[in-house]
Amino acid sequence: MAETLLNETKDETITDTLGRSIVMRLLDFKGRHRLFKVVGRAAQGNEAFLADCMMFASVVSIDGTPVPPPTERSDVEPIIDALGEAGGNAVQDWFANRASAENEVVTTAKN
Repeated sequence: MAETLLNETKDETITDTLGRSIVMRLLDFKGRHRLFKVVGRAAQGNEAFLADCMMFASVVSIDGTPVPPPTERSDVEPIIDALGEAGGNAVQDWFANRASAENEVVTTAKN
């Protein structure tokens, strides 16, 4: 079981429509905990905001430039700025595909 959890946090590289490489890594439990502390009360009852923060906090690098994890709420917006429209869309697609794949696994396991 632990091996599966480790594999889920493996880096994945995606490419946006500008040809930039974006390295993604799903937040692990500790990463999510840190992010919850960062976004604080702003995330309470605002699932869309929290989902966006989790998505953009999963960016490890953009075209080889490291993206540090947010340590305060204002750190999320520079990640969005660096990604721009093309990168933001690529990140959203990656997240949506991950969620879809996870749903397939759950559905298959139930059957």
